[in-house]
Order: sequence, then C-alpha cells, then structure tokens
Amino acid sequence: MSLFSIVLTARPKPAPLPVLEIPRSYVRRTMEIGGDQTLFIYWLKHLPWDDEQRARLQQTLWMYCVGGWKDGRVVFWQIDHNGIPRAAKLMKYLPDGHRDKERHPGWIYNQDGCRQQLDPDKHEILKPLFGSHLLAKYPGAVVNIVESEKTALLMATAYGNHAGQVWMACGGKNNINPDKLKPIIDQGRPIRLYPDRDAIGQWQLAAERLKYKKVVVDTSLVTRYWKEEDGAKADCGDVIVRITNESKHL
Repeated sequence: MSLFSIVLTARPKPAPLPVLEIPRSYVRRTMEIGGDQTLFIYWLKHLPWDDEQRARLQQTLWMYCVGGWKDGRVVFWQIDHNGIPRAAKLMKYLPDGHRDKERHPGWIYNQDGCRQQLDPDKHEILKPLFGSHLLAKYPGAVVNIVESEKTALLMATAYGNHAGQVWMACGGKNNINPDKLKPIIDQGRPIRLYPDRDAIGQWQLAAERLKYKKVVVDTSLVTRYWKEEDGAKADCGDVIVRITNESKHL
C-alpha cells in the first residue's frame, strides 16, 4: 500500500453538521415588528378585496407567520411540517407590490444580531416550503404549490377554505423536486402545481419525474385567464391581482 493510500484511508470522515433549528422567539420578534411596517403588506391590504377576503387577509398573514424587519423588509418564515422554524427569507418590495430587484433576498441567519447564534457555517440549512407547517393543521387539504411567497398569500386570501386547500411556495422555479415535496408525498396528499407562465413546461416535466400519481399541473389561470398586460412571466397571483383590480371598476 502506498503512502498516499494510507493518508487517504486514515483521514477521518467529518462529522455531520447539526440541522439549524431557529428559536421561536425569532419568529415572535419579527411578528411583533409587524409586516404592517413593510410596503408589501401595505400594498396587500390596500388591494380592492371583497369583505370576505379582507376579513380573511389578517388571518392569512398570522397563519403564515409573516413578519417585518427593522429596515422595512418583509419576513417569510420557512417552518417545517413538524412546526420547527428552519429559515426565513427577507425581501424588499416596492409600493406597487413588485419585488425590489436591486435588493437581493436575504436570510435571517446572515443578519446582524442573528449570525452569531444561527451561524450557517456551523449548521446544515433546511429550506422547507413556505407554509409547510400548515400540513399538520389541515390534514385533509389539497396542497397547492406556487413559486413565490407573495403568490401563496394572494391565493390563500383570494380563495380561503384552508381546510380544503392550502397554498405553499417553493421559492424558485427549480425547487419542484422530491426533497422539497417529500413530507407531502409521504402523507399521500394530493398536490396541485401552479407554475408561472414561463415555467409551465419545466414544471410539467418536474411533475413527471416525481412519479407520484397524486400530482397534477394546473395552468388555467396563466393560460385561459391570462391577458397580455399580465406579462410574459406572469404567475397566478398576477392574474388574481388584475382581476381583483378590474372588479373594482365594474
């Protein structure tokens, strides 16, 4: 055996990093700051919802643990199906409800005052679907998955009926994969995927690769109800906002 081989075989395997569990006090702190201080929540609350939807909106924000950050960013918590906070995405929005693309999304474990305790270099980071904690609360609900957290909140507010259907977000068009969907698939839950208009083909292929009989891809909002003014990359939230605004002028 060569000296090189001895060195290789003698090298100890690094111990796995502990999975990050964020104390619930962090969630409470962001919710105490309140999403109301963010432009996103201000915009969301001032859409022309009907009375039932408007009454549902505050409950929806509370259910999803939407919070605020001291610099005006909104905080989207990623809490897993066991109720453990795993991550939180911080995002800046403009007054029109669109994301400020000059500010990249941040993560709570990288923020001043948080990094020392939540050091991502010393933990494995899990990023469950936004809304995963609702699986236990609504065990009989169909799971509807969209790309963005904003869209999940819009759809949950527009359609309600959490016991029948819950809305979750995967956070990116490339995030429809077995690892992300495992807690849902393990429970045998029906899944409906609602892709953005420019990701229809990609999500249809991803659904086929899952090899899961209870998953379907629904494109009706971004095809049948889509208008050119919604944009080439529109998601179902964009369509709902346009329809809601149109209803105001009827």
